[in-house]
Amino acid sequence: MYRVESGALCHAMLWPDNRYEVIEFAFPGEIVGLGQLDKHVSVASALVDTVVSIVPHAELAAELVSDDVLELRSGAAAEREFNYMRARARQMPERSPVARIASYLLAVVAMNDQDGAPVNFIPDTNANPAIASLLQVDMSVMADGLLQLKKLGLIAPVGGGLRVLDIPGLERLADAA
Repeated sequence: MYRVESGALCHAMLWPDNRYEVIEFAFPGEIVGLGQLDKHVSVASALVDTVVSIVPHAELAAELVSDDVLELRSGAAAEREFNYMRARARQMPERSPVARIASYLLAVVAMNDQDGAPVNFIPDTNANPAIASLLQVDMSVMADGLLQLKKLGLIAPVGGGLRVLDIPGLERLADAA
């Protein structure tokens, strides 16, 4: 995360379908780069000479507690990341079903982190026909994909859902396809 010290930034998204969307303009004192993924899915461009500083995670956590607007922006960033990962999965039908499932699980992990839910736990409600349809697979392919992820040691079944055991492993699988 970065705080704009001086100048101005245009924060935008380039979606998998090549749509360009301006999210916001950031001015001195504002924080950009919110989100939960290791890699940003948005970009920021300086509009004028601009200086930014890194915001440590502990400082951000304290500001999220006291700044309702920043908390809302953080939630919007997590939702944007989820939508980006979903759009990416849908725009790449040549990707293997296992890679699409891995991308989806990563998006749920990011949303869990934003919502304060256990990050590595995916409830059974996420293994349903609507999710399979979203990922362009049928339920048997979804079940086979989850079994493959289990055999790779990336996930494990637990009461009421799945536990993600290896987030970097899921990221490698999702990115490699």
